[in-house]
Amino acid sequence: MGWLGRLLGVGKAKAEAAPVPQGFPFETITVPGAEALQRRAQMAAEAEGRFVPIILGGPDDVADLLEVYRQGEQAPEDILFASRNWTAEAVLQTLQEALDEDEDEDPDGPGPVEVGEWPDDDAVEPITPTAHIDARTRKPFAEVIIARIPCASGWQAPAYLRFGDWFACPPPEQHVALLRDWQVRYGAEVIAITGSSIECSVTRRPADESEALALAREMVAYCPDLLDFQDTLSEPAASLMVSDFWFFWWDADEE
Repeated sequence: MGWLGRLLGVGKAKAEAAPVPQGFPFETITVPGAEALQRRAQMAAEAEGRFVPIILGGPDDVADLLEVYRQGEQAPEDILFASRNWTAEAVLQTLQEALDEDEDEDPDGPGPVEVGEWPDDDAVEPITPTAHIDARTRKPFAEVIIARIPCASGWQAPAYLRFGDWFACPPPEQHVALLRDWQVRYGAEVIAITGSSIECSVTRRPADESEALALAREMVAYCPDLLDFQDTLSEPAASLMVSDFWFFWWDADEE
């Protein structure tokens, strides 16, 4: 099992399925998990700028996401406006400074991640979508919810869902600013947001090891929990060179 599989096994344990919670602020449809990716792609092709389809996971994921949404108060327009004050470089610098401060306060912590040796090709696993599957069984959920978020592009979706601003998870406006930049550079399109994760499809992979390592460093600053189950940066960087999807997960139960 690769680094992503180990992370998912901890980060996405699920309870028994529950009814879709009432009060979710946007229109949703429920589809079989095995059909979720295909249905999302079909919806995106038919959206014509009216909305962006976002996979929310199973009913329990939606309940978690609704709780996150209710903790925020800002309107999407205000979050999007605030995101204009952030460049991707400023977001990454701010997040990296927070990581460095945490390391200074915890001298016994793991310290800066090392690059390490580049893995052999046969040891590199591509990143695959996960919001529609149960991490315990690795099988699709019986039911998956897809929301029609009334925005023009997926990078705006965290603003509409008020996603973030807990522990190491950035606030919504920083998600927006960085995802906007990654869309320009890599064609990254947000396809899924659960109560603790964001997933993207990408149309351009890093061109070489140097670019992959630089991108992996950005991702670790954005999502430090990606380092929970690997000792070096080379493993996730190598995965980026063979993957058309990205996965980010933030521990919502950190103390």
